Amino acid sequence: MIKNYLKKLLVFSLFLSITFVVSQTKDQIKEIKKANNTEQLINIEESSKLRLTEAKQKALQMAQIKGWPITFTENGSFHELMKVSEDNQPIYYKTLNQNAAISTRVNPVSYTHLTLPTTPYV
Repeated sequence: MIKNYLKKLLVFSLFLSITFVVSQTKDQIKEIKKANNTEQLINIEESSKLRLTEAKQKALQMAQIKGWPITFTENGSFHELMKVSEDNQPIYYKTLNQNAAISTRVNPVSYTHLTLPTTPYV
């Protein structure tokens, strides 16, 4: 029992020490950040999020007016309304991984009735 504990402690210590050896110093991190265009990437991310959010809101408003479904399933693919085209037609994103679900046997797993706790662990 003690040997097993010591073995686990040794392996954990080895992984922890490798982390410190491989990681970058604070100066290296600053140099890497200077070489990257982080600010520009953040601006692109924010403008993209804003554009996508506005497009989704417009699509949801149009769906209410025109009676379009927001989500639906067809031939095993899940569809979700994301935006509206220039000629006011709905554009849906859909999943294309039915074969992956079949090959990984997701269906048998998803139909088992497991009761999971709903309170977060702290």
